[in-house]
Amino acid sequence: MGRVRYAAAALLVVGLLAGCGDDPPPRGRVTTPVAGAAPAAAEASTSEYGVRVAITVGYAEDRVLDDVRLVWAGGSTSGSSYPVDVGYDSDHPPEPVPVAAGTQVLLEGTVLAPCPDTPSRVVFEVRSTGAGGPRTDRHPVDDEDTLGPAFAAWCRRSPTVWATGGSETPEGDYRVSVAVSNPGPETVRVESDAVDDGETSWRAAAVVVPAGTITSLTIRGHGPSQCATTPPWEDGHLRVDGRPVRPTVDDWC
Repeated sequence: MGRVRYAAAALLVVGLLAGCGDDPPPRGRVTTPVAGAAPAAAEASTSEYGVRVAITVGYAEDRVLDDVRLVWAGGSTSGSSYPVDVGYDSDHPPEPVPVAAGTQVLLEGTVLAPCPDTPSRVVFEVRSTGAGGPRTDRHPVDDEDTLGPAFAAWCRRSPTVWATGGSETPEGDYRVSVAVSNPGPETVRVESDAVDDGETSWRAAAVVVPAGTITSLTIRGHGPSQCATTPPWEDGHLRVDGRPVRPTVDDWC
């Protein structure tokens, strides 16, 4: 079997792609204001993965958090919950998450939305089980001073490409995966040229990336083993809408 290395970013990309698939809508999905629910103060930041939104909430009774989703008009994705100052490993929190009465809980999720149609309001839906049985709490976030600049920054970003991992065999067969993030507003086409320089060869590959999505492209080739081959993006052979690009992260082998 060939030696395989994967960049840590691959895990996040898989999670984002899974969250934006054709999952059934969550129970009680909210895309309009929630009567009687106070909007929560939020933090928001922007990266190639989208706009990360985070809030801290507290609960008056012991409960177990079963599921968190971040919902907005036109989409939803899985979220995360981390009890604050409890000592859990944030990379490997328990599932489901037990929360004692009075404990502050950090909720976070990442919005992938096509520009310019970004949401002005998002809602964290938290499904939990307590002494009274299962329940769903909804925490709306519509802080324009926080969400507005973050989504504006997202829409100013150009399409971004980064390597998410790769594999090789002792015979020199390679597989390289890259992810492409496209805020929009237009669909873009990513192409990797067929290359054969006598020592290294790569097959042509291409993918179309709609606005507001992250899409993967796999490139296969052959060359010297032990990662001694030339990556497929050298010499302008990887392009976004005809513009040569290099991955922002190129830990591919």
